This record gives sequence, C-alpha cells and structure tokens, in this order.
Amino acid sequence: MQTPSPQAASRVSAPKEGYNPAIDSLKGGLILLVIVGHLFTASVNGNAVKWGIYSFHMPLFLGLGGYLLTSASLQRETFRSLISKYDTRLLLPWFLASVAYVLLTGLKTGLSMAMLGEMLLKPPYHTWYVPVFFAFVVLAWLLRRVNPAIFLAIALVLGAFGMVACGLSHHVGPLDRYSLPDQRYLTMMPFFAFGYWLRQSGRRFSPLWVAILILAGFAGFQACYAHPAGMAEIIPYAILNLALIAGLPILLSTRIPVPLADSIGYDSLYFYLWHPFLIAGAKELIYKRAGELPGAIIAFVLTLTVMFAARVILRKWSWTRLLSGARTSRKAV
Repeated sequence: MQTPSPQAASRVSAPKEGYNPAIDSLKGGLILLVIVGHLFTASVNGNAVKWGIYSFHMPLFLGLGGYLLTSASLQRETFRSLISKYDTRLLLPWFLASVAYVLLTGLKTGLSMAMLGEMLLKPPYHTWYVPVFFAFVVLAWLLRRVNPAIFLAIALVLGAFGMVACGLSHHVGPLDRYSLPDQRYLTMMPFFAFGYWLRQSGRRFSPLWVAILILAGFAGFQACYAHPAGMAEIIPYAILNLALIAGLPILLSTRIPVPLADSIGYDSLYFYLWHPFLIAGAKELIYKRAGELPGAIIAFVLTLTVMFAARVILRKWSWTRLLSGARTSRKAV
C-alpha cells in the first residue's frame, strides 16, 4: 500500500474516495437542532436557548450545502440536467410540503391564491430553506467558470447589504417595512458561498483559531440577547458562522458515531420538511394540557417516533420518495 505524503495527509479538506458518513452525522445533528428550535412557543428574541440555536444552525447548514458542491461537477451540468438532478430529490418534495403547509394554515387564517403564489418569493415558516439553497446552487452554476473567490466576494457584499438593509435579529433594517422577497436570499448567501469557496480552494484553517473565533462569536452574539446591540449584532453573527464553516474540513474528518443523528441525516430533507406538521399538532393537543416543557419533551419523542415509523412504511412504495426525496444509496462526495 502506498503511504501518502505528509503534505497530502495534512489536507483534511481534500475530498476522499467513497461516502463520508460524517456528513450524515452533521446533517442529522443540525436537523435535531431545527426540531428542538421549533418546539419553543416563544419567538427567537424571546428565549435565550432558541436565540442560541438560531444563531448558527441554518447558516452552517447552508455552508455545508455549498461545501458539498464542486465546480467540476457544476461545469459538467447543463441547466436542464441541473434541474433534473434536483427535481424529485429536492424541489418536488419541497413543493408538496409547501402546498400542504399553506393549505393547513389557510384552514385557520383563510386561504388565498396569493399564499400559493408567495411560496417561492416569501416561503412560509420552515419552507424557505429549499428555494434559498437551490437559488444559490443555480447562482454557483451560472458562475461555474469564474474563480470561486469572485462568487464569495459578490456574496459577502450582497449578504452584508441584506443584513444592514433588511435587518438581523434585533436590528430592523430600513427596507424591512417594504413587502420584499425573503431577505434570506441575500443574508444567507455568504455562508453558502464561503462553504463553496472553501471546498474548491482546499484551504484549511488553524483549528485553534477556528475554535477561538467560534467561541468569541457565539459569546458575543449570545450577549446580544440580553443586551441588544442593533446593527452591531451582525459582527459576532458573521464571525460565528464563518468560523463554523471554516471548521467543516475538521468536522468532516472526525467520525463520532451518533446513530440517531446518522439516521436522520441520511433522510434529512424528509425530517426537515415534515416534522413541523407533527409539532404543530402537538402544540395544539399536548402543550395546553401538559405545559410547555413537558409538552415539548413529549412532542420531541412523539415526532421522531412517528417519523421513523412513517419512513419504514413510505419506503415500501417508490412513489412516496416524492414526499421525502429519499435517497436510494449513499453516494461519494
């Protein structure tokens, strides 16, 4: 067996042959944070734990999405093949879940065609992630022959503009008063682009500095919960999430078996799209009787139990993959 050179061995960011199970572990862990975040009845600004979860879980998810793309694979795609690559495994499940959410919400608040029309520009509740992610994938495809650093520079400028102009956390931007498309099309772009650039460049940052910046960013942003800092909150938020994404090569080279997270991460879209329906029902039926904390614990266990059981049933029919975008096999990254 050939022994790799020290230089090659030190580049943990270089993609390896075969599937990396740490990807599912990280995805699953982030999905669990999404589920926990949705168990709260308070707003993000109204609970310190929820504030902490929302400070990083979706930016890191988008950073991971960018990191898993390669410019080489994008250069092989036509626009038609790009759409076909994501149509049944991402876009159609999102569309079905979005329609279901709009219809169920409409039963309580009144249904209008405008609600269906806004699914793309102003996706309701949790459904924003898929159109935002796919928009970034299309943008990366359009810029596939351009140096990824240029894409990152564009994304940083647009992201900074979005955070300042549209708002972030306690900061209310001047454009917040207008009926504009979802601001996350701008504010989340830097994190996706940074992950994409990190993969293409093969850069590896010092684990010590990454850890220091993560701790500093999280501590600074968490302090803003009790002491709102307005526009200045953008700084620790950006530091925290860019540092977390910078640590992806380290995270993905570390394999710590977490069976629950692994299993959820394998079908992350299924758990992401459909868990809010169960939690919404639990809040109506359980929280009022048991109280929020006991109700949240019951809802968490019940949601995962039902979703795992439903997944076993859904796998028996191939057409049900349209509801979840379930993968048939683990692919190399």
